[in-house]
Amino acid sequence: MKKSLVLSLVILCILVSVPNEVQAKFKPNITVEQMREVNAYGDAIETAIAKRQYFRASQIAEQFIKKYPNEPDALFAMAKTSYYSGNSDKAIEYYTKCYKLDNTYYHAIINRGFVKYQNKDYKGAIKDYTKAINMKYDNTSMAQAYGNRAIAKYFAGDLKSALKDYDKVFELEPNLPNIDQIHFNRGLCRYDLGDKAGADEDYKTARKLNPKRKYIYYDKRG
Repeated sequence: MKKSLVLSLVILCILVSVPNEVQAKFKPNITVEQMREVNAYGDAIETAIAKRQYFRASQIAEQFIKKYPNEPDALFAMAKTSYYSGNSDKAIEYYTKCYKLDNTYYHAIINRGFVKYQNKDYKGAIKDYTKAINMKYDNTSMAQAYGNRAIAKYFAGDLKSALKDYDKVFELEPNLPNIDQIHFNRGLCRYDLGDKAGADEDYKTARKLNPKRKYIYYDKRG
């Protein structure tokens, strides 16, 4: 099976932004006016990234961190824009700084796990996703973390443990936006474990949930 063709929840969802109302509780030493400015920087960066204006996003992040060098959101922004600029080492560095400054910053850890996964550091990614899971965030975020960890475990060769993580996704959030991909990925895992009936069930469900997505299947018997 050509594992490089796995369509993963990780790739589509993991580089998250942080809603202002969520991060507000992490800023006890900041004025309301400063809070608004911090949020404005964050919004401008997210808008630039959404438009694929990565150089512009990096420029804003540089301004942001220059003005707020000890603000976790500024470090997070630097990490995220560094990734989109193609500098994964710098992204990991800034996600680490963000987490060290605020060890409740869930999104920094889960995004660092994503970058490690992209670098094929599956053990490092699994470690970060486990840390994120242990932080016990909301169900949707937890489900994403389990889905991401499952992918990393799959590529690391730990298929049985990956299957358990996929099952946990359905337990926590069966209506995740990209749940069709979770079904497809679990199908691949089941197939490799010899459960072809279970794999077929997941493949059919994936097709039913998202008939527009073109999934590619490889049969080892072919």
